[in-house]
Amino acid sequence: MTVAENNSSEYVGPKLGGFATKVSWYARQQMFDLLMALANPSADTTVLDVGVTSDRREDCNFFEKLYPHKDKITAVGMEDAAFLGMKNK
Repeated sequence: MTVAENNSSEYVGPKLGGFATKVSWYARQQMFDLLMALANPSADTTVLDVGVTSDRREDCNFFEKLYPHKDKITAVGMEDAAFLGMKNK
């Protein structure tokens, strides 16, 4: 059983839901939009996302959810987040 399956990771936070999740998602969307404006990546730009998590909450691993060129992301972290790559296949 992996960390993601048993949800025993010390990094997995509580499911916030409701207003807190909306505020978190809004803040992350703003950060993503700023990054995209500054970096101006193309479909050929490769990206290294350091710090992915096994947490499957709506507001986690937001870069993988928002980035338009998912096949160009290499994601690394301390936990098993292999499920992120499965979405792209």
